[in-house]
Amino acid sequence: MTQGSAPSWNFSFAGKRVLLAGGSRGLGKAAAEAFAAAGARVALGARTANVLADVAKNLAGEGHFYRAADFSSPDACREWAREAQAALGGVDLLVVTITNGSSKSTQADYEGCFQLDVLAPMMLLDACRDALIETRGAAIFCSSRLAWEHWPNNAAYGAAKKALEYALRCAAADLAKTGVRVNAIAPGSTMTEGGFWDREQTVNPARFASVTANQPAGRLGAPEDIIPAMLFLGSDAARWITGHTLLVDGGQTLAHFIQS
Repeated sequence: MTQGSAPSWNFSFAGKRVLLAGGSRGLGKAAAEAFAAAGARVALGARTANVLADVAKNLAGEGHFYRAADFSSPDACREWAREAQAALGGVDLLVVTITNGSSKSTQADYEGCFQLDVLAPMMLLDACRDALIETRGAAIFCSSRLAWEHWPNNAAYGAAKKALEYALRCAAADLAKTGVRVNAIAPGSTMTEGGFWDREQTVNPARFASVTANQPAGRLGAPEDIIPAMLFLGSDAARWITGHTLLVDGGQTLAHFIQS
């Protein structure tokens, strides 16, 4: 783009290689479908191989890869990243949506949350570092609005997500001169098939109704509300954005101001 010319951006990922840790369900699955539909080849990783196989075979395009991995192990993170890069011939974008998702605060919950929500993303980034520098690529992590404000019984999860945001800012600063960008999205309460709120509407319909009614938009978020933010952050349209966490919550964190 030359000085004075009108910008023209699109979210095409044709020819791009996306490593996606956590692509078997929820936002991860939706992200895999979106990046593949935009032309990318996608490498998927999650715990269950047969679920990954089903997701991979239904992705648009060809040349996708999947491998089961337990990302709570740093060694497994490195091994999956190595195999995924070999399968795709490199990496242009790392996307990490894996999460412990615990709603308790025992020692085991803290350890589990920090392993999956902080250590794993950073180990995956480290394993992809050289390849991302080569392509001047990007990384997108998945934080949460719970890193921004209190929610009952989510101390371990919220603390881990806040730690992830700090770690990604440090990584973004370290990598800025290489052209590699590191960002995150922070979704609000989101309805996904088989996810927390999908279950909650059956097991605790009163709470589900209350939370939904208190949303400024009058509903929970949906994957199609969240995924465009990932596409944006992964595209050249976001080339001047790094070290940032983009809140994508339909105004949920503003609800108490609106209600007051």
